[in-house]
Amino acid sequence: MKAHLRHGALAMVLCTIAGSVNAQERLTTVVPEPKAFPTYSIDSNVVYGRMEYSVEMTQATADAKRSFQNFLRRAVIQAFGSEDGNYVITLVVKNGGVEIAKKAISSFTWKNKNFLFFATESSVTSEISFSGRLLDHFPVTNNNNSLQVGLQIQNTKTVALDTATYNKFSDQVSLLKFNLVQPAVEVTPALKVPLSMMASLVDSTDKASLSSEIAMSFITSGSGNPKWVMFPVRGPSTTNGSGKNMLNGLNVTVKLETDPSLVGKFEGGKFRNLDTNNVLQKATVGASAAAVPFETVLNTDTNKQLMSDLVSLDQEKFPAGRSPPAVCGKLWSTLQKYFTDRDTPAIYAAYLDKYDYVLDVPGAKAGCVDQFRGTINNLGISLESVAITK
Repeated sequence: MKAHLRHGALAMVLCTIAGSVNAQERLTTVVPEPKAFPTYSIDSNVVYGRMEYSVEMTQATADAKRSFQNFLRRAVIQAFGSEDGNYVITLVVKNGGVEIAKKAISSFTWKNKNFLFFATESSVTSEISFSGRLLDHFPVTNNNNSLQVGLQIQNTKTVALDTATYNKFSDQVSLLKFNLVQPAVEVTPALKVPLSMMASLVDSTDKASLSSEIAMSFITSGSGNPKWVMFPVRGPSTTNGSGKNMLNGLNVTVKLETDPSLVGKFEGGKFRNLDTNNVLQKATVGASAAAVPFETVLNTDTNKQLMSDLVSLDQEKFPAGRSPPAVCGKLWSTLQKYFTDRDTPAIYAAYLDKYDYVLDVPGAKAGCVDQFRGTINNLGISLESVAITK
């Protein structure tokens, strides 16, 4: 650009400004603070994981707002050189370093007012998502008990999305990556196209980390990871990014919790008054905001045999060329891939109750009921309504 400048003084000023921007290329990092740790140990594949976030301003609200606005200004200057655009601050969840989910806690538009190539003034218009779920409805196992969480800033370029819209899209897109916490989940070809289009709106290569990542765990595993952390987001006292961080700002909290069941009330090691008539509609796969019925995910090559069996049963015909132990064993083993060791027997019992009149063929009592009865009854699930006698 210097070659096109005819005024030496102006060239010197521009060089000085360029130098000050380069000096701010390294982002100021938010350091997460552990607040609580898992208090109990439980076997793998027994409970479901749930990750929630909340955002609170410190008590001095006016100072907190100013601190956050200055934090956003500094983040844009450091990460993107004060580039006009639409930005989101996201909480990002990873498993083994691979992104699996994210939610926007703030979206904002940055605009510069320029005079002779200088950014003389900047304006930030922002809004905040104060609570939400990052991820849920997946069985906690040894492979996903430890997840990493961090803050990022992302430039969405010309697409301006408020946090509510961004997070709705992100919920749906999460199904594409849900196999990273639940390996059995396969997205059908019919869903991949629209989900990939949504992904193009919420995923961007123009992003930068705003915090160090911290590993978190749902249950005790010897790792010492917390289950509850807080990201203290603080900005400087001046709009140009200089000075120490203010004492006030936003506290972004992430908590990991567990749920005992998706399909019924579970207490003291047993289901309480489980109504199998209502179980199948609750047997869904994927994060709750984008969950699909269990049978929807069966429309893949991996599960085509079970899908064929269920189609026959829906037509009130026992699957041709199949034996009761083969049909029921396939159903049980497939349920185990998608649900916990608690919910699998409950959902299986609901299928027996639904199809008992079709399944009641020679060998079905031994192959479909008796071989699973002990496990089912031990969880407080009754098979009295299942009319399979042969």
